Amino acid sequence: MTGAELGQNHVTLNAYDATIVLHSFVLAHDLLISSLEGRRSSLSLVDL
Repeated sequence: MTGAELGQNHVTLNAYDATIVLHSFVLAHDLLISSLEGRRSSLSLVDL
């Protein structure tokens, strides 16, 4: 494996980690909103 391939894999992993962090943040935000709004937020999730 060349250094370029290794670097490319590193970037891919970073993008993957960023996606996981983003999804975790969105899920946490949805949970916060749902706790504030009650059952109405479950309807907005269905709309998405």
